[in-house]
This record gives sequence, structure tokens and C-alpha cells, in this order.
Amino acid sequence: MRIVTTGKLGRVIFARLAPGDDLYRSVIEIVQSENISTGVVLDMTGAATRLRLQLPRTATGGERPATVLEVDGLTEILGSGIIGRVEDDFVSGDGEVRYHAGEPYAHIHVSACVNGETHTGHLVEGTLVRSVVPESHFTIAIAEVEGVDLALRVASATDDYPGGVPYHTLEPA
Repeated sequence: MRIVTTGKLGRVIFARLAPGDDLYRSVIEIVQSENISTGVVLDMTGAATRLRLQLPRTATGGERPATVLEVDGLTEILGSGIIGRVEDDFVSGDGEVRYHAGEPYAHIHVSACVNGETHTGHLVEGTLVRSVVPESHFTIAIAEVEGVDLALRVASATDDYPGGVPYHTLEPA
């Protein structure tokens, strides 16, 4: 069933990250400090020294169990995504990603070029911001969305997702 609701863009927060910052944790910390319950990551652009992405292992029958790709080296990153709150505790099928009820979450898709290869997947903790000078140029733009409630919930477990299948709910706030 398709669900459509409307909201309004509120504040737009720009942040320049520091060298060594964890990219995913930085987004969550900004969301918490700015008290954003629903929003969008409009853009994240910069370089990293380490990339960690959650990727599907296979694409069979619509079920896509995930694995985590880790690559060290200079990485150029571009990403965007959504921000909501966690309604149900959840641990990904590979045990790498954990969500706790009541906390914010970010579902961010990243494309990254490292060692001449391009990878696209879900941003997870462990991607580290790079800089060759004391100041970083890694910048994130996050917009607050008013009037919309976005939550991460978990449906029944399957063989591919023993912890349950994550999905987003979308309701007027």
C-alpha cells in the first residue's frame, strides 16, 4: 500500500566535520543536538580515510541479506538519506548494525569511489572523515521536516532476517 503525507522543510543545518569523525555517528549527533525527529540528509560531500557500507550479498527473490564492506584508503563520498526515530529494537542480520527504540536513526545511501572502484550502499558506523590540513572540508546539509513522523519498525523474522525485517512507517505528525 502506498502512503503519502506532506510536511514542510524547516531549518537547514550545515555542519563541517573534523578529521577522524565517524560520518554516521556525526549525523546522529547533529540530529540529537538539533532535536530533529524527522528530516532529510540533503547532501554529504567530502573525503574519508576509511569506508564502511552495508551492502546486499545477493538479490534473490526480493530478499537481500546484508554484509558490511570495509575499505581503507582515500575515498570520495556523496550521500543523501532520511532521518527518523527507532520504534523497535533491531539488529541487522549480520549483527553489524544495531538500532535502539527511542533513538534517532539515519537511512543514508552513499556512493563512494575508492581505489578506482565505486561502491554504493547504506552508511554504517566506521566511515572516517579525512583531511590533509587541520581543517576538514567534509560538509553535511540536513533539513528538518515538520508535520511528518517517520519511524523504523521491525516486522516478523524470516530466514534471511532472523532479527526481523526493518521497514519505515510514515504518518502525519
